[in-house]
Amino acid sequence: MQWKRIGVIALSVVLVAAPASAIPVVDPVAKLQRIIMMTNQLTVITNQLTQIQQFTDKLSEMRDQVQHLKDKALGAYHSLTSPFTSLISAKTELVGTGMSWASQFQGTAAQLANTYRELSNGVSVRGGWDGLLQTADTVSESDLVTLLSGLPPAVVTQAAEDYRSERAAADRMRVLDHTLADASSTLIESLKAAQDALDRVRNQTEKSDTALAQAHITATATQAELMAALAQLQAYQSAREAGKSYEAELSRRRQLDIWAETVRQSEAEHQTAMTAIQLMPDTHGREVQFSIHPHYR
Repeated sequence: MQWKRIGVIALSVVLVAAPASAIPVVDPVAKLQRIIMMTNQLTVITNQLTQIQQFTDKLSEMRDQVQHLKDKALGAYHSLTSPFTSLISAKTELVGTGMSWASQFQGTAAQLANTYRELSNGVSVRGGWDGLLQTADTVSESDLVTLLSGLPPAVVTQAAEDYRSERAAADRMRVLDHTLADASSTLIESLKAAQDALDRVRNQTEKSDTALAQAHITATATQAELMAALAQLQAYQSAREAGKSYEAELSRRRQLDIWAETVRQSEAEHQTAMTAIQLMPDTHGREVQFSIHPHYR
């Protein structure tokens, strides 16, 4: 409305500024035409002023929209340049960076603690145990025979057989222990790799669809690797438990075989003794002394 008032005042000034020195003869028709022309011009000016005001309002609205788009774009930019920390929980530490209690131990316990702490770096726990077992393996079968040389030969022979039997049983169980230890090491190493992958995603600065798709694929593959490693560990654990049962059954059957062989020897000795008695000459009432096998006492 202010623009309209300015237009009317400007038009009045133009009309009033006409020279008044001469008083022209007024033609009613010309005067009417002039009034109509001035009215039309005023209408045109008024419409133009209205259009200018509308354009000004529209421009102000567009300026607000542009500012809003600018703020939105800046927010998206800051989001793109910020890390994934706001989207992913804080980092969790694994074995490789923990185990502060390991310093409490000394000797072989400390050696094993260091081995377990290095599992995430691909070090096998089997290697640590192998070193300890080899260090402790100082008595051989020949050493055992030498230590028992003062005992009866039968005792020495039995001790040597027991040594070989126990050693073979321990070797069979260690095969299962080795597979379980290797599976555990593989699982820990896979967990450490998964942790590293998660850290890379957490520190990612790009949140484009491609980056998110790559992160999703990496997470899916890592999850599959962890599940495979865990399944392997569980399978080997089951194999070791089954191995204990097999070992117990093997021992039972061998003990049964030893018992049966003892019975067969006793029966053979009994038959030999009975044959010898039958072949003995008539003693005519004299007492005959003979021993009975302990199996029949």
